[in-house]
Amino acid sequence: MRLDPLASPAPSASRVSAPSSVPVSAGPEGRGWFALLRDFAWPDANGDRGALAVLSGAGLSELRRFGHRHVAGIWGPPESVRFVDTSRLAWLAAADAPTLHEAWHARRPDYPVVLARHRRADQEAEVTLRVPPDLSSLRGHFDRMPIVPGVIHIRWVLAQARSCLRLDGRAAGMDSVKFRRIVQPGHELDLSLLWQPRARCLRFELKSAAGPHSTGRLLLESGSA
Repeated sequence: MRLDPLASPAPSASRVSAPSSVPVSAGPEGRGWFALLRDFAWPDANGDRGALAVLSGAGLSELRRFGHRHVAGIWGPPESVRFVDTSRLAWLAAADAPTLHEAWHARRPDYPVVLARHRRADQEAEVTLRVPPDLSSLRGHFDRMPIVPGVIHIRWVLAQARSCLRLDGRAAGMDSVKFRRIVQPGHELDLSLLWQPRARCLRFELKSAAGPHSTGRLLLESGSA
């Protein structure tokens, strides 16, 4: 899923005006929500500007509670602002105007940021993940309280099973899958995987410091490792 472009035509890199680093201080309500915000002018758009921002911990908390429009609206038109993961802070600080413009229009990520992977045995793995604020599945789900859909948890589990345990089959069924806590932007999660080859069963638990978010067993097709 791509970001919806603004009404103005896409410019060549040479026509994007110089960006600025904006210290957002829109009164007490929004103070401290942004770790860094970089804005740039849209060409042929009567001075309108777009922005990319990394949110602070307080900003992520507001985003989780009230949604994108509430937080982005502190700076300007919410549809002009895109939030990116905190891992991109140094990149954001150094990016020039053409790079910012290209990144604003880039495809939104479908998967979380992988912070660490540990394969404990041939059939066990632990993965630490963080949910980026511009995750594609968050758009419209929901506008005032962004929540990662449960089906996306399963997609992440299968993706990490392929990467860590070299399992390439599709899920043929699910058993005892439970969604216990919501997953939201900025959440750091630990995913535990256990492959039981005789039963062709992949056990998983997605948890955070707050406790389990989703757990269950996936039955994989016989083409899996």
